[in-house]
Amino acid sequence: MTALLRTARFSAALGFVALGLTDEISAAYLIGGGLCWLLAFALDRQPEWGKRLRRWETAAVMVMVVMLLADFFFWGNSVYLCVAHFLMLFQMFKLLGEKTRKDSLQILVFSFFQMLSACTLSVDAWQAIILFLLIPTMASGLFWNQIAREQEESDERLPTEVHRPYRLWVTGLCLAAIPINLFFAGVIFLIFPRLGFRSAFVGLGGGRSGYNEEINLAQSGVIGNDSSTVLYLKITPAADRVYWKGYLRGTTLDFFDGKLWKRSKLLMRALPSDGRTSSPVRRSQEITQSITLVNTEGSTIFGSPMIHRVIAPLSSLQEMTDGSVRWTTGWRKPLRYDVVSVEQPLRDPVHRSLPDYLQLPKMSFNKTQTLLKRINRRNTPLARAQAIERYLKENFAYSLDLGKANAENPVEDFLFVTQRGPCGHFATSMAVMLRLQGIPSRVVAGYYKGVWNERLEQYLILERDAHAWVEAYMEGTGWVMFDPTPRVAAVSTGRQWMLELRKNWEFVNYQWARLVIEYDLYSQLRTVEDMQSRTALVNAQFGRWLHRRHREREVDAEKKRNPFSTMPFTAYGIVLSAITVLGLVFFFRWRQVSPYDAEIAFYQKFLEQMARKGVPKKAFETGHEYVQRLSGSSDFAMAQQLTQRYYAARFPGAL
Repeated sequence: MTALLRTARFSAALGFVALGLTDEISAAYLIGGGLCWLLAFALDRQPEWGKRLRRWETAAVMVMVVMLLADFFFWGNSVYLCVAHFLMLFQMFKLLGEKTRKDSLQILVFSFFQMLSACTLSVDAWQAIILFLLIPTMASGLFWNQIAREQEESDERLPTEVHRPYRLWVTGLCLAAIPINLFFAGVIFLIFPRLGFRSAFVGLGGGRSGYNEEINLAQSGVIGNDSSTVLYLKITPAADRVYWKGYLRGTTLDFFDGKLWKRSKLLMRALPSDGRTSSPVRRSQEITQSITLVNTEGSTIFGSPMIHRVIAPLSSLQEMTDGSVRWTTGWRKPLRYDVVSVEQPLRDPVHRSLPDYLQLPKMSFNKTQTLLKRINRRNTPLARAQAIERYLKENFAYSLDLGKANAENPVEDFLFVTQRGPCGHFATSMAVMLRLQGIPSRVVAGYYKGVWNERLEQYLILERDAHAWVEAYMEGTGWVMFDPTPRVAAVSTGRQWMLELRKNWEFVNYQWARLVIEYDLYSQLRTVEDMQSRTALVNAQFGRWLHRRHREREVDAEKKRNPFSTMPFTAYGIVLSAITVLGLVFFFRWRQVSPYDAEIAFYQKFLEQMARKGVPKKAFETGHEYVQRLSGSSDFAMAQQLTQRYYAARFPGAL
């Protein structure tokens, strides 16, 4: 086996691993890729096989193109996943085929595109490690490709005695390529604007997600636990975490056809510039949540329990009549925003412009009504809803098994046959039972709880934390939340060191998303401003140092010319000289305090005072964005004035 072929196969393995780490590729593709990679070693002894396969190359490419189109239009996968599947199939074909120099070079090139495809499917920090390994691999591959090309042109084999020096050359080349590539990659990353090419494909296929705006009771099988990250949640101040009940509300589903829950077309309005929703709220504890949304395949702003205000870097936000908030512009990268949440709002009674929250499918619920008469003898709607919630929690079991797909009435099949299922079955059963009693209700889709990470001091919400619960309308109170699903205690699997390693890796992923994935044109401008201000500060400090050195040299020269001029001869002269020297020191110290330092110090004290009031400045906010967030408060005028003085001192001549 030639050195070029070994390098190409190693790069192919890197490509398969990169796509496998995205958690987007099905097991069939991964197993097929691994088998083809292993089978390629055995086929090295059968060169005739590769030549035969070469004849079918054109037909194989046409079949792959057909599969690419079917993958997109028939199976409904996203365009990025379809491209990844196509690259894997083509790579598998090349691994099994003939291994000339051009074939090995093609394997290298397709490995590179596989890694780029993996970076579009995942924002995990694993991809940084794969790309780091790609640098020496590609350098080695290009070196051996050039050597093989020279052998083809000269028609001579490489002498055995030069193998070792060439390997040393390759090692040195790979080691030198790493810092050089990292340097130029860093320069390109800092200077050139980000290309948001994913926004051009919005809506082309759907991504896999635990959160779904449809609940289908006609499905069968077992739900797999998806551990991919959805969002990071930080509650500020930290003491307010005790007020959070663990629910992140997404949207509501109000139409039920007997097997599928859907969301009706709701009225909407554009949120004003301050991000406040229109729902009147009763005075309650406000919870400020800073959310980093990693999975932005949808367009939902999550908040808990009911969104009162949104602060997000989006051009437009829409508020729905059910209290949910969505964005309308394309956004295909991690989104950081703040949400101020409150308790359930007081809403007007259900009227004709809203969905029919008493709608039921045209099927018999006789058994369910008989059950309601047995368990529900209360008079008030609130007591009835609480009784249904308690009954489902105490008499049914939570399970990831979806049950039978061909049940004629999935609700009664769950209530009277299986009596176990996922949260969607519990929420559906309670909503139907409430509507049978004339109580308006709807199913809510969102997330629950997540995992607390001490390193990040944030909650990590995964796809497996997707959850469904119920909201019921109580006359005079508003929408009240109920969760009929019995709680299943989370079990920490693995040893303590493994759990700590997992938390540290989550911390690395968060920093990777914050510093790399979220880095855009706005971040670039802010970085340039910071570099400019730091340069000005260094220049000012260097100038003051030169001035002091110049003064010291002048004093030394004066002492050499007249050594007796600075010597006091009496006690009175000594005291007077000491007082004079101290006065001069304080005078020059006072003169050396620049307006820049004074303004910066005063602005920092102002930020510390605002943080103690519970309105801290976010790390990703500029001064002007922070002032806009304070609009409407009593501190707005002072904050605006101090910010203007701060910018005038820090960037003189810029305003």
